[in-house]
Amino acid sequence: MMPKWIHAVAAALLVSAAAPLPALADAQGDQIRAACAADYKRFCFGTMPGGGRIVACLGQHMAELAPLCAKVVGVGQACAEDTKKYCANVSPRDGGLKRCLEQQAAKLSPRCASTLAAAR
Repeated sequence: MMPKWIHAVAAALLVSAAAPLPALADAQGDQIRAACAADYKRFCFGTMPGGGRIVACLGQHMAELAPLCAKVVGVGQACAEDTKKYCANVSPRDGGLKRCLEQQAAKLSPRCASTLAAAR
């Protein structure tokens, strides 16, 4: 079963792209590092943060990512547009972004909705 924090981690990947992955200090940052640190270092170290570049870089290596990192990145990619559209001003901390996406469930794109459901 997927850890409950996976949704928050995926959301944090989207939102936290403004800061380098290794420099994140909040709880989501710790979870992201736990899921994707080795893959980040292997494939994306030095990627200019911001604008979703870290997520995009990791996404280019989906077949090579560790399974948990691939799930995190997959949710992040599948829900990127929905996050921007419905939850742009919501903090990923304390599960806020996950709650926001869940509250918008009826409006989410089919891709985001099905990816979120599969990641539970």
